Amino acid sequence: MPGEETLLAIADVNLDRLVGEDAYLGVTPERFFISTQNAVRKQGTIEREFPLSDVRYVRFRERDKRGPVLDVITTDENIRLTFDDWAGKGQGLDGTRRVANLLAAAMNLPEAERRTDPLLAGTSSTQPAITP
Repeated sequence: MPGEETLLAIADVNLDRLVGEDAYLGVTPERFFISTQNAVRKQGTIEREFPLSDVRYVRFRERDKRGPVLDVITTDENIRLTFDDWAGKGQGLDGTRRVANLLAAAMNLPEAERRTDPLLAGTSSTQPAITP
């Protein structure tokens, strides 16, 4: 691991961008990484890593008869990972939920990135804000 960080979790995932591309998702106290299984096994390399401070939103969705989907939104990328069918039930589902929860605990939207709009401030949800 980079900087001898502790590996908190690792998951067998599929990269959504490449059909059938098996990868590993790993989480350390400082970052998460995604790397194809071939790169890890053959070269011992991690292809992409992201600081946990860049995680903005995490969505975990269960799907009927298929493995779950994990979306990780960072400051610069929208990453979609899927899990095989084994992860859709029982201990597999519990494990994938745990990895998603671990990443969700890192969600962070810094004050400098927050936006406000006067149309939302003090406007009742029953009265539309329409300008003539």
